Amino acid sequence: MSNPTLVVADLPKLAALAHRYGARMVVDNTFCPLVVSPALHGADVVIHSLTKFVSGASDIIGGAICSSREFIAHLMDVNEGALMLLGPTMDPRIAFDLTLRLPHLGLRVAEHSRRALLFAERLRARGQKVIYPGMPDHPQHELLATLVNDGFGYGGIFDLDLGTAERANELMELLQNRDRFGFIAVSLGYFDTPDVLFRQQHLERALRARNRRSLASRRG
Repeated sequence: MSNPTLVVADLPKLAALAHRYGARMVVDNTFCPLVVSPALHGADVVIHSLTKFVSGASDIIGGAICSSREFIAHLMDVNEGALMLLGPTMDPRIAFDLTLRLPHLGLRVAEHSRRALLFAERLRARGQKVIYPGMPDHPQHELLATLVNDGFGYGGIFDLDLGTAERANELMELLQNRDRFGFIAVSLGYFDTPDVLFRQQHLERALRARNRRSLASRRG
């Protein structure tokens, strides 16, 4: 599931294509842990930003690489392994904290998905443009339905397209500063950061537009 457009990839087809040419397929599953298990659909390597949904408290920085024993052993090779050469060793306290949060990850993910669908439906009913893979009109809804694990929904992220960066910024300011509903943040998976993607998507558009105007001005 892509960030921030929420396009769903056809994992089995991509895996078949990669394997046909002898390549490994790597999937970043940060957006939908437990919702989708890429390894069941052909992925050779699955990575997670543990800072997000897996942690759930927005208080740590960590990541995970999941693959076969052979692949992980290769990464840890004392002479040539990337992990040995680059040194991404997790802080033991962070690792311990994560082990305490994993047992209830399933409950949290299911509730994230339930609330995302609820908000998406309510906003749609009010005439807003909402993108959520759990809604039947999403272009890849049927594809995702063949990939998801039962009981975890369709993910805890939806997009709200307000049309302009100005309107998006105004909404975010109101939510954070007037209504105390969430924080304008660069993370996700924390119960108080529901507005990250709205802001991020429109901010990226605004920056691209500003860069184009700047380039045109220099050329002029």
